Amino acid sequence: MSIEKFRSVEEMPRPKPVPPGSPDLARRIASLWRASTLMADYHPRRGLQFFRSLEEAAAERSLRRTLRMRRRAKELGFLPPDAPDLP
Repeated sequence: MSIEKFRSVEEMPRPKPVPPGSPDLARRIASLWRASTLMADYHPRRGLQFFRSLEEAAAERSLRRTLRMRRRAKELGFLPPDAPDLP
């Protein structure tokens, strides 16, 4: 696939519509659901969190993101179930 550059979203070509009943429609819907599940699986802790520095807050956020992504990768079979949680 070639790489294309656009100055704005309006310059991007619109995706081709998928006709209802197309066998490709179910596959595309499942793919979008899978992607949205991976992106939306975020449940922040309740209450306030205080950090001594921005670096400490960024490290905590990065760790929580990594743990969440590894958990989902195990659930989806991209990592073996006995893989360690931390990289």
